[in-house]
Amino acid sequence: MIHIADVSFSYSEQLALSKIDLSISAGDFLVVFGADNAGKTTLLHILMGFITNYQGTAEVFSKNPNDLTSEEQNWVRYVPDDIIWEQITASEYFAAWQERTPEYDYEWQEDLCEAFAISPDVSLMNMTYNENKSVQLTAAICAKPDLLILDEPANFLDEKNYAFLLKALKRLNELGTTILLAAEKYADAKGYCYRYAYLKEGMLKECGDVPYPDQRPKVILVSGGNKTYLERNMSGVIENAFVKDEYFEAGYARSAYIYHGEMEHLPDLLHRAACRDFCIEEMTFEEEIDMDLSRWSYE
Repeated sequence: MIHIADVSFSYSEQLALSKIDLSISAGDFLVVFGADNAGKTTLLHILMGFITNYQGTAEVFSKNPNDLTSEEQNWVRYVPDDIIWEQITASEYFAAWQERTPEYDYEWQEDLCEAFAISPDVSLMNMTYNENKSVQLTAAICAKPDLLILDEPANFLDEKNYAFLLKALKRLNELGTTILLAAEKYADAKGYCYRYAYLKEGMLKECGDVPYPDQRPKVILVSGGNKTYLERNMSGVIENAFVKDEYFEAGYARSAYIYHGEMEHLPDLLHRAACRDFCIEEMTFEEEIDMDLSRWSYE
């Protein structure tokens, strides 16, 4: 479906992508995630044929994106990370998609318009950003393309509409559409995607199948208590404390551990260790990959 090999690209002297290798098979639901300037949009633009002066190879349906026939181009739908600045109604926008999409699902459009609270006869320019973005997404989904590429669809959507979107994307994927979704955070697609690619500063840090069960290690911040008891009784499920014997103004020691065990017996164990206080937080996927513990650091 999609094959990217040794792809690099720079804006003037600013490196945007560096030696990216990534394959996406038919039927995949892949999230490519990373912070701003990670290279996500640049990668999508290469796949859409908007950027051509890159190094390496990028193929969609075994062809350079710019070599796709008009029929093959119709198998791909792309939703950018912006809204539509046009004085047309939602109905007129939908009609343009329906014209070039024989498989367009009119009934699904009605259902999504109701779920997203879209008024078909209202001009896009007079809609809220949330409604405007929902119109784009509704049309793209109802076209039921072979490949749907979404650039940060969470932009401009409220929490309720984004939840509706993810459910619709899951259904679309089950119908056979390959989905490539760019997001700032892995959590934006957690529970729906089953493959991932993590971009950071233009480089592909890691990619693969979403682990099952999709659970992150926990960070336990412990104030006071018997460290020897804790470390002995949690042997095999904790990594060594990465912060030890630091003192706050309150005047007692604090330690932090990475915990890989079950949660069921942990509070009782911490109580038995006579911990004065504790806090348990789940690491994000990004933090787990980078082993970035800065969120829990302190002076």
